[in-house]
Amino acid sequence: GGDVRKGAVYAIAVWLLNAVVVLPATGDGFAGSAHLTLAGIVWYAAAHSLFFMVLAMAYGALRRRSSS
Repeated sequence: GGDVRKGAVYAIAVWLLNAVVVLPATGDGFAGSAHLTLAGIVWYAAAHSLFFMVLAMAYGALRRRSSS
């Protein structure tokens, strides 16, 4: 798939791992629900996803540039 799609897949996978394993293990509940409202959880997920998609697009651009 494209860079954005790859970034979205990685973002979902890492966010789920964080939400289901890491945050509950540290006492923060599912996706940080012990300390965050639903709006906070959604904002965190959106920022996290945007970061991964921008990272994937930058990496894809660098790979295409170095292979030419």
